Amino acid sequence: MKVQNEMATKITVDTVQAAKSVSAFRNGITALTNSWKANEMAYRTAGDSLNALKSRYEGIGNVIELQKQKIDELKNRQEGLDRTNKDQANTWLKLEKDIQTATRQLASYEAQQKGLEDSLKNLNKQYEKQKKELDEVVDKTNKTTEKTTKASEIYKKQQIRLNETATAIAKAKSETKKLQDEMDKLNPRGIDRVITANEKLGNKIKGTRKNNR
Repeated sequence: MKVQNEMATKITVDTVQAAKSVSAFRNGITALTNSWKANEMAYRTAGDSLNALKSRYEGIGNVIELQKQKIDELKNRQEGLDRTNKDQANTWLKLEKDIQTATRQLASYEAQQKGLEDSLKNLNKQYEKQKKELDEVVDKTNKTTEKTTKASEIYKKQQIRLNETATAIAKAKSETKKLQDEMDKLNPRGIDRVITANEKLGNKIKGTRKNNR
């Protein structure tokens, strides 16, 4: 949009400089005004208040420059007139009236631009403040995400350790059961009977030795 505005400004200024007529200046100012208003409306429709305000500010700035050129041209036309001549004197008065009107318009444009300049500064401050707040939110979000990621990694590592421990316990239980099964195959009750019989036999042998004495 800015490019279109700059092109419109260049074309208008070139046209006016070539024509060097009051009507050309008037038409050029109208064209510039329509251009920045169209840009402003497009930005506002898009919800971009900052660039809408910039379009108005820059557009009025271009109009001011063209208005100054118009006033200079009117003054140049006055200088060559002989005010002692009735017709030329009337032309001089007409030009003077046009200069005063154009000067009042210029003052109005400059007042508008000054007001826009203040509004633009305030809007820029607000924009920078909101941008800073947004950056802080993004920074906090990133830090929170980083913490969450780290916590997730710690949790995953802990889960792996837990799974490894559970596997080790299951393996130990399996080995214990396997050992128990092996022991059961040896018939512990039969072994106990053998031990008891051996003990009785030993006691009997001891008793026989005592009797032989």
